[in-house]
Amino acid sequence: MRAYLDPATDPPGAEVQCEPASSADSRGRTHRFALLPALAFEKRQAFRLLALAMGVLLFVHVVREFGPAELAKSIASLRWGLAAVIALAGLSHVVKTYAWRVALLGESRQVSFARTLALRLGGEALGQLGALGLVCGETMRVSLLSSTVPADRRIISVTLDRAFSVFTGVLVSVGGLIAALMVLPLTHKMTHYADLLVCGLVGFLAVTVTAVRRRWPILSGTAQALSRIPLFRGWLSHKSSRVNRIESELFDFCHIAPQAFWVSFALNVVCHGLAILEVYLILWLAGAHIRALTALAIEALTKLVLVVGVLNPGNIGTYENGNMLIGKMLGFEGVTGLTLGLTLRVRLVFWTVVGGICLALLSKFKRPAYET
Repeated sequence: MRAYLDPATDPPGAEVQCEPASSADSRGRTHRFALLPALAFEKRQAFRLLALAMGVLLFVHVVREFGPAELAKSIASLRWGLAAVIALAGLSHVVKTYAWRVALLGESRQVSFARTLALRLGGEALGQLGALGLVCGETMRVSLLSSTVPADRRIISVTLDRAFSVFTGVLVSVGGLIAALMVLPLTHKMTHYADLLVCGLVGFLAVTVTAVRRRWPILSGTAQALSRIPLFRGWLSHKSSRVNRIESELFDFCHIAPQAFWVSFALNVVCHGLAILEVYLILWLAGAHIRALTALAIEALTKLVLVVGVLNPGNIGTYENGNMLIGKMLGFEGVTGLTLGLTLRVRLVFWTVVGGICLALLSKFKRPAYET
């Protein structure tokens, strides 16, 4: 037994109250569990702010090294090409939106194309804030899609849309790395690292396909593991049946709707093809000698830069420097690689602003949705 007085509620002279020691210990453990997420969140926020500050300093250093006037002149030399790159990125967003609508199956008739496009742009804008922003963007797409679309279908469509984007992105990265091995004069050590990276990505693809074919309980297993933590136990106790149902439908999607599966897959491949075309167009207008395989290699290496810089909100600094280093690896001048990075940054900022406007409009005219 453990004796205690509660000074907030017990009057002076009150008798000492007692409770079992196990109950007090349980309260202490619950309190400590409740503090863990807040402490972890503060650490992550501090790390992101540090990464952002370092990225900004890196960006400023590179711009000062080449000179703002020289960079502005290089970007201005693109002329109409900058508008074309922005238009290509917009076309990519339209194609991705259609791929998402395909994953909705018959429920896509319940929501307009304009709304799904606005949700995609808004989600991509939030994704620029890093991993947490990406999660918030996907959650926003689910919650604001439409009250007439069942919650399960909304979750499944967004999950499939993201899964197709990641899977096809890895496919393009594998093809680009193989192209890099063909076109780049790499040292023996660099070639060895590239081979290891290709093997790792191919292994990821193989594991993903195996997990789907053998129906590994990834979602339900994760939910079951989290339910053992007191902080999540109450919330997940009412969600287990939904998680199992959604996981089952995700595994069966390619069998239930094979045409929709392959159409959505192909449209995501087209989006990556448009990204390669952007790289080709920018470097061609910048006066660089460029081949299709070289553009594919640059796009694959750029995707790796994006993965490395996921902890840096917006990839500020890391993205531009990554493109400059990739350009040097391919034999381009440093200013050419940096021009590529800055042009793609301008394109990204443009569509992020558009996505922010879409978010504001969606919040103003929010439609009620089912519990997700």
